[in-house]
Amino acid sequence: MSFRRDVLEKINLFDDRITYGFDDLESVERVLNAGFKVLLNPEVRVFHRHRTKLAEFLSLNFRYGRGGALHLLAKRSKGRLSQWILKYLIGVLSGLGFIFLLFVAALITGLHLLMGIALGLLVSPWPILVGLYARRLKNRRMSKVLIYPIIDILRGLAFTAGALYQFLISAFKGR
Repeated sequence: MSFRRDVLEKINLFDDRITYGFDDLESVERVLNAGFKVLLNPEVRVFHRHRTKLAEFLSLNFRYGRGGALHLLAKRSKGRLSQWILKYLIGVLSGLGFIFLLFVAALITGLHLLMGIALGLLVSPWPILVGLYARRLKNRRMSKVLIYPIIDILRGLAFTAGALYQFLISAFKGR
């Protein structure tokens, strides 16, 4: 990604309050909001360091979650990017909260049906994603169809955990 110097100066450069990720997307959003165009050059090649170990990949997504939280704290839910992060976190946390409440209700009441519903909801993203991967992957290798959804779910949970961690740190630091 590159910017013209005059464009960066007009948007007050990069926001250094946002670390761990989203700093680039936040800058692009401000460039667009300032009326400038963003161009994509399909001939440009960018090389990223791909994480080959699951722990490295999840750690990266945890840091992205921290960056997403810092973005929300810095921008106070202004802009599309903030809205996307906020809606994502509310969706994941409310879903997990509902499942947790079902587990608690099942334990308190002894109703096995509630436990079954909670477990069903907890694992339901996996078969849905398996179906989507089966339709989208061209080679339909069964290992990818079954494993990639698990990695996607773990990635989302790592992002959410990173955001929660950053919100807690920021609350205690008064940031």
